[in-house]
Amino acid sequence: MNIAFLNELRRVEIKDILEKHSNLIEGKRVLEIGGGTGEQAEYLANVASEVISLEIAESNYRESANRRIVIYDGHHVPFPGDSFDVVYSSNVLEHIAHRDAFQKEIMRVLKPGGYAIHSMPTHWWKLRDIAQNTVLLFPRVLMMIYRQVWGFKQNRTRSILEVLVGERHGEFGNTITEIYHFMPRIWLGHFSRLGWRLVQNHSGGLFYTSRTLLATNMSWYLRRLLAYFFGSSIHIYLLQNKS
Repeated sequence: MNIAFLNELRRVEIKDILEKHSNLIEGKRVLEIGGGTGEQAEYLANVASEVISLEIAESNYRESANRRIVIYDGHHVPFPGDSFDVVYSSNVLEHIAHRDAFQKEIMRVLKPGGYAIHSMPTHWWKLRDIAQNTVLLFPRVLMMIYRQVWGFKQNRTRSILEVLVGERHGEFGNTITEIYHFMPRIWLGHFSRLGWRLVQNHSGGLFYTSRTLLATNMSWYLRRLLAYFFGSSIHIYLLQNKS
């Protein structure tokens, strides 16, 4: 993904979240999980009393990360229990294979009654991702052949399904069944099962694709309009720690 566009997307996303939930963040100690480039942490820091942003060493955004990013092992949050008022993540939880254990880890470092805010990709985003990959099937196959002929290192062997409609985005199911796994009702059931109190959930109101369709050539007004008619690419979940 284009880093410049990704940063702009994350800026718009976090501004929208702060407009709706700044009362929960203002003056509080915030932990961001999977901070990427650290772009959203900068905005959170304008409201919160302190922001710590965690990221794994293998992050694709490591070279573009700012000073707020702290490297951790992806399993254990390196802070004692009841350390934070708010935990925030954007497009992260679907990439965590040990999600149940990690949710417990989030609960551990959250103060009793503290909040978790998660921005997650939706089934609409996944459907658009599959559609794009299908349209681009021919050039992708040509590129695969080219790389094979010229001896470029392949990361792994792709299945027929991945060749046809693209790779799986997260850690659950396959590239097709992710449509189901990304549905808000599935994530709401997951959070409820783990003991979170579901405070609120709502559309993120943004239209974008994994291949950054038109990138900066499409206005944010148009992206919001498209999200209204064709489904938002992100959904926001506000949870409260009951422990």
